[in-house]
Order: sequence, then structure tokens, then C-alpha cells
Amino acid sequence: MGATPPPFFISNFKIMEQVKNSFEIAVGKIIPRIIAITFLLELIFRFIPIKWISFRSWEALTRYPAVNAPFQPNAYFEKSRSFGDLPMMGNLPQYREFRSEQMSTDQFGYRKNGSPEGYSRPPIKIILMGDSFSVSPGVKDDSLTLASQIEKFTEIGTYNGAHAALPKMAYIQHIAKNLHLSNGTVIYQYLERNKLPSVDDLFKRKKSDPTDDPTLTKLSILYQGFIYVSPLQILAQRVFRTIQNDAFFPNPFPSEIKVEKLKNGAIMLFYTLDITNYQKAREVDIGGWKKLAEELKKNNFDLFFVLVPDKYTVYRPLLQNPPPEPESSALYLNRLEKICSEEGLKVVNLTDPLRKMAEEELGRGKLIYFSDDTHWNAEGIEISARKIAERLKNNHE
Repeated sequence: MGATPPPFFISNFKIMEQVKNSFEIAVGKIIPRIIAITFLLELIFRFIPIKWISFRSWEALTRYPAVNAPFQPNAYFEKSRSFGDLPMMGNLPQYREFRSEQMSTDQFGYRKNGSPEGYSRPPIKIILMGDSFSVSPGVKDDSLTLASQIEKFTEIGTYNGAHAALPKMAYIQHIAKNLHLSNGTVIYQYLERNKLPSVDDLFKRKKSDPTDDPTLTKLSILYQGFIYVSPLQILAQRVFRTIQNDAFFPNPFPSEIKVEKLKNGAIMLFYTLDITNYQKAREVDIGGWKKLAEELKKNNFDLFFVLVPDKYTVYRPLLQNPPPEPESSALYLNRLEKICSEEGLKVVNLTDPLRKMAEEELGRGKLIYFSDDTHWNAEGIEISARKIAERLKNNHE
């Protein structure tokens, strides 16, 4: 027969049992309530306009886009304290440069051209296809976008058909149909960091491609925007990022961004991927582009390719301690330009004009790209539009 435990052991055991039971009861009540409250908040926040928590126009106008278009139709966004994409990507708020941003869209869900008061717009004969560089985030509507500037310098109506999706044949045809265009010019803006599209990339049809009977309806777009975009999750991520500041918690994102100093001492941020791409020996295959030019010609459209360098390519020679510069002919876009010209494709390479302008403007204490963003600013857009317009005019003379 075993010994009887001392009374204080029995007392402690009972206390522990009571604490355990109380904890289980509390957990059983608290956790379901937390889940219920979170679900209720999630539901409520789904009805909050996304523009209330967006830091720039791209995020604000893409939740409920028009069918087969990048943005919400007939929409307007304005924010007085917008900033670039790089501090957000690297979670480096100390490098934000605040500026005012505005953007408006047309009935089809594409960015409008800003026009001064009393401006009589010429008939549209040019379709600008491209990515965010053609959309021109960060600049205002007042005639500063790439499409607006091309229209200004060519005196030919230019439609901004820039899209987050690859500028493929189906999208060009879709926009031309919306505009009732049976002939004209297509400007295909290509950014250095992207891969060159193959024939399949440009011509193989997908369910999401524009058709006369689109698979994406307005109802399905509303459903996708409501279900897959969570404003509460966006807010929660931003709150958590504020404490991932290497003081409370480590910042896991800075490797995506490179902070450099220019020759005049100014700080500039770069996307690490662009630096990596610059140092690669990349292959050049323009089979997809050749096919696109042939097919557009059959449809009475001229095709011009515009080669846009990454920000790092433009500013690398202007860094305080730049790595050794390769021969000009070895630069990726210069090789691409040479191959395009040899194959009879019409091409405008903006690398040298932008490098030259960046050096000149730096001497005046100015930039042609935003210091905290991957994109060019109004000055960079203007010099690019001038070079594109010169090439177009030479082709028509």
C-alpha cells in the first residue's frame, strides 16, 4: 500500500487542474470568437473601395477592370502622397519620395490621354501597346503620359492600349475593333527586363484573350475582384511590414532592392533583377516579332518596336562607383536593335538617348527616372516620345 501524498501536493494538483480547465474553457470561447470577428471584419472590408488603401493608381484601378482591359472603365484616381514601387518592394519606407498622382480611364478601361483645355484631338491612327512604362504611372493626366507626348510630337491621335498582359495579336485586334480602325500604326514598347515573346506567346489563343464572345463577363470580374482581393489582408500585411524594420523583426525584403549613390551624391534605388539581367549574356530570338509584323502588315498596320532600357542600364555609368562598363555593342538592347534592323523590323532603341539625357540632367541636379521607382518620370517620357516621333516621321517622309 503506497504512501498518502502530503496535503499541499493535493492542493497544488487541484489548483493546476482548475487552471487547466479554466484555460481550456477560455480557449474554447476565445478562439471561435476571434475567428468570427475576423470573418466579420473580412466581409466588411471587402466592401471598402480599394482606392482608400492604395498607394498609387495601378493598385486602385485594377480590382474591377473592364472586360479584356487593364483598368476599371470611366474611373478616376488621385492621391496627393503617392510614392514609388521600390520602397514598397524592399520595405524601405525611409526612401519614399512623395508626390501627387492622378489617372483617369476611358470607357474601354484604358488610360486616357491628358489634354489641355481647348485641345482638339486629331483622329486616332496610332495604337501604343506596352507595359507599365507606356501606361506611365506616377505622372499626371495633363499631357505627360507617353501616348500623350507621342500624339503631341507627331500630331497624330495616339491611343494608350498599354496593358499588364503581353501585347499580343488578340489584344491589338481587340483595341483596333473598339476604335473602328482598319489601318494605322502599332507601337510595341518592350522593356529590357522582359523575355522576348515567341510565336506561341503572341498568337496562341487563351481563354482570357479578347473575343467577340468574351469568356470573362462583367459579373465574373466583379466576383473575382471581390473574392480574390482582400483589403483586410493588404492592411494587415502593411501593418506587419512596419515592424519588420530590423528593430522589432528582421526585414526579409531588402535584397530585392539595391540602394546606390549617383555621382552628385543623390540616392537612387534599383531593382536587383535589373542588375542581374544587365550582367547576363541573354539570347535574342525575334521570331515572334517577325511573325507579328507580317500579320499586322496583312491587316494594313505598320509595326514599330520601341526598346526601353531598365533604369539600371541608364544610370549605371552615373553611379559613384560603377562596375566596369561592357562595350556598347555588347549591351542587350543594342544587340537586339541590330538584329531587328538586319531582319527589316522598324525599331527605336532608347538606350543611348536616355543615357545621354540622364547625364545632362544629373549635371543640373535633375533625374529622368523616379529615384524610388522603376519607371521614368515626365522628363524621361518626353525625351523618349521625341525620339519615337522622329522615327515615325522619318518613316512617312
